[in-house]
Amino acid sequence: MDIEMLLHEYTFKPVAYDASETRAIMGVRRGTLVLGAAIRIGEAFDGTTPTIDVGDTDTDAFIDATDITIGTPALYPGYGAAFSAANGKLYTDDDTIDLTFVHATGSTGLATVYIVYCELE
Repeated sequence: MDIEMLLHEYTFKPVAYDASETRAIMGVRRGTLVLGAAIRIGEAFDGTTPTIDVGDTDTDAFIDATDITIGTPALYPGYGAAFSAANGKLYTDDDTIDLTFVHATGSTGLATVYIVYCELE
């Protein structure tokens, strides 16, 4: 059996910079193994303490807001619980990977999320 590593890329620009939102950025099927994640802040987010988390029912399973500086453009690796406590996350049911954006004020910001995964079933 050949296992192919796949990369999912999602560019996030908020609907409104002065409101919080959660957006499904990737559908995952049962048997998907997520091996890594990263986020590139391409345009700094301004305003009052904006944050981004990436996860599923565990909202920061892949990228925890405390691991990135959302006001500084750069590429940040994901250090969420799925990677610190285990070697990734194997999905036993269909699910989604979600991006949670919390923001009160602001007018700029753009991020791209990268998810490295493989499908075992």
